[in-house]
Amino acid sequence: MLFEVDRAGRPSRLELTTPAGLLTLHPSADQREIHGNVVSATGEGVRPLAFPWGPEHELEVVGRPLASAVALHRRRAEVSVGQGGEFDVLSIDRGLQVAAERRRFERLSEDLWRVGSLELEIDAAGLPIGGSRWPLEAD
Repeated sequence: MLFEVDRAGRPSRLELTTPAGLLTLHPSADQREIHGNVVSATGEGVRPLAFPWGPEHELEVVGRPLASAVALHRRRAEVSVGQGGEFDVLSIDRGLQVAAERRRFERLSEDLWRVGSLELEIDAAGLPIGGSRWPLEAD
């Protein structure tokens, strides 16, 4: 999985490979749509993807917490412990099926969050505790 974010912490590119194939997604220049495609590993060809997109939309990769950590980190300054809310999410499963859903989140402690049924501990940099960071660009 390659998951890029822009300087504001918004998703800017996702590339995901599973046994089902390769998925790519990236927001349009006007940020009103996210699009890409799925190349099937079974020879079914290329399936184009396009979904509405805006500043409150998030990505979720089932079984991989990084995209959820990015979504929660942007809310860190606005959400106090014990508070929560909902956001629109495009959820991507291992079969590279994409579903538009709403996801509930709650801040359980300074670093511990719950999004959907996942509990996730993220550090001040927005990474899952125990994770590593390799910047693609130097500031």
